[in-house]
Amino acid sequence: MNRLSSFFRGLLLPRFVERYGLQQGILLIGLIWAAMHFASDLHYGSSLTEVLYQLTNRIFFCGTFNYVLSWMTLRQGSIVSAALAHWVWNMLNIIPRAGVPIFAGEREIHSLLLGVIGYLLLRFWPVTEKPPASSAIQDAAPAPAS
Repeated sequence: MNRLSSFFRGLLLPRFVERYGLQQGILLIGLIWAAMHFASDLHYGSSLTEVLYQLTNRIFFCGTFNYVLSWMTLRQGSIVSAALAHWVWNMLNIIPRAGVPIFAGEREIHSLLLGVIGYLLLRFWPVTEKPPASSAIQDAAPAPAS
């Protein structure tokens, strides 16, 4: 299991969601996750415009991807599927091509698609901020036929 996935989605996510609410908690985790990647985005000799573009792209990408991974974690109550999805994403997109895009705008399209997926997941299959109490679940169960 990836230690960073455990840290972000296993340790920080539940605490941030509890303290700041669902949307703000997920957003803050995405921003922190993006900040952890900033060092790999900055290259010696980059212009200010290139640096700002890379940072903006990183924040947007990590924010949108984090919504998907957070949804997976909160929906299933486990970091396993999110860690596996993150690993698969890295294997398919980063390692084989060393981060070189196949076409212009590929990163932006990936980020946009992840944003749409994250929105749809949270909109149509929402995660409750607090799971219902066990008594509420028992009350909702139908009574046995007599």
